[in-house]
Amino acid sequence: MAQIDWSQLVTAEMKNEQARAEAQTHLNEAIQDHLDSHARARGYRDSFALASYATSNVPKWAAEATAFVAWRDRVWLAAYNAASSEKPFDTDGLIATLPAEAWPPAQ
Repeated sequence: MAQIDWSQLVTAEMKNEQARAEAQTHLNEAIQDHLDSHARARGYRDSFALASYATSNVPKWAAEATAFVAWRDRVWLAAYNAASSEKPFDTDGLIATLPAEAWPPAQ
């Protein structure tokens, strides 16, 4: 009689959890791409580079970085709130509902 290798058992619950984790990873990557593209549109390498200017001695760069960091936080909070709801979502649809960026006035 063949023995069952219980370590190979995959339940529906395990499949659902794997799908949820993959969806969350895809969402995180899409949001990071969204943030990076907005930073690049302002002439920065990416969102991390832009955020690093928050303590700059150049007022324009510091203001842009401060505004960006506040917007970035609103974006991630909105995304996490949407992803934690029970309603299904598609990534493109969710990104379209994220808060609009707000840059400081030109100096």
